[in-house]
Amino acid sequence: MLSESGTGFVQITLDGTREFHDRRRVLKNGGPTFDRIYENIARAAGFFEKITLRVNLDRENPGAFEEIVSVLERDGLIPKVQPYPGQVDALTDACKGYSSKCLSQEDFARLEVTIGKTLLEEGRDYAAYPSIGIGCGAVCDSALVIDPGGDIYKCWNETGVPERRSGFLGEGSVEFNNNLLKWLGHDLFEMKECRECRLLPLCLSNCPYDLIANGDPQGRCGTLRYNLEELVKLKYVAEMKLRKGGVDHV
Repeated sequence: MLSESGTGFVQITLDGTREFHDRRRVLKNGGPTFDRIYENIARAAGFFEKITLRVNLDRENPGAFEEIVSVLERDGLIPKVQPYPGQVDALTDACKGYSSKCLSQEDFARLEVTIGKTLLEEGRDYAAYPSIGIGCGAVCDSALVIDPGGDIYKCWNETGVPERRSGFLGEGSVEFNNNLLKWLGHDLFEMKECRECRLLPLCLSNCPYDLIANGDPQGRCGTLRYNLEELVKLKYVAEMKLRKGGVDHV
């Protein structure tokens, strides 16, 4: 139905390899979910132009990304399915107990570079070259999160917290409240620290949750603050190898 509606792009998430995923994302009865999700990824590849696969990484499974890439290549799903490493964060109060297992921005930046080097050594390209984004979906006027009860949120970190909802989807109508304004009014160009930073506008797709939801004046810089130069060098090496026919694009 999504494919027939004109949707050409979808994102799906795995919490690492089967070993880690089935330990973290289980059914209500405790059953595993990795195989079912992976089978559906393979099926979905026949319906959509592009599927991005976010592979969640933290201190427990830093090597999971390369393993997932190998599985996708084995099954002929690359380049239709394009994986990328996702940083696990403990941003909300409900997740604070997991914070010790999360990688810091600096550590995750180093992991991104390590992944890039490993893939290049194996003859694969690592598509992590920075590009100007359109911004986080939460601050875009065309993006919404809708929960099963019809509550509307701008950021998925706030989903399930009624006082944080931005509106409600009713029978034949949509109602919004003032919470919507704090997200749509977000503008990094109004912040002096951001205007003077060399990463703007490359950082536009970075998570603004801390700044908007919690009023953190420093916001939360992305990993490019720590690894931009290394990623540019990796991209250069990958392009040189590609011209010589020695790299497969991941």
